[in-house]
Amino acid sequence: EHLVCGEHVWIGENAIVDASGGVEIGEHTTIGTGVFVWSHTSVLSSLLGQNQPGNPWIRRAPTRIGKHSFIGGPSVINPGVTIGERCVILPMSVVTADVPDGTMVGGAPATFRRHIDADWIERERRKFAAE
Repeated sequence: EHLVCGEHVWIGENAIVDASGGVEIGEHTTIGTGVFVWSHTSVLSSLLGQNQPGNPWIRRAPTRIGKHSFIGGPSVINPGVTIGERCVILPMSVVTADVPDGTMVGGAPATFRRHIDADWIERERRKFAAE
């Protein structure tokens, strides 16, 4: 009930989308195989020894993934993160902070790799067409 998906969203096999704190996924976005998208964390409840149901130490925060984005699997998107439009998350990444529109990130934790602009997309399209 807390999951909002745009049209033509593809969610791969073995992906986990935890929408307990709210998840929005924009249109024409791919969530790759084995990706984990989280909108809650119970770390503090475990550390405090209060991991019983209904404890007050579970943090929920909406997680957003913008339209025309690609999340390569297996990657992890932490709770409360916003990934902008036309972003690429490289495989095996752990996204712990917001990602601005038109950005490629990768690694654990994910860091900036490059800007994605119309020229870059066109170069990639031409490479694909040449194969």
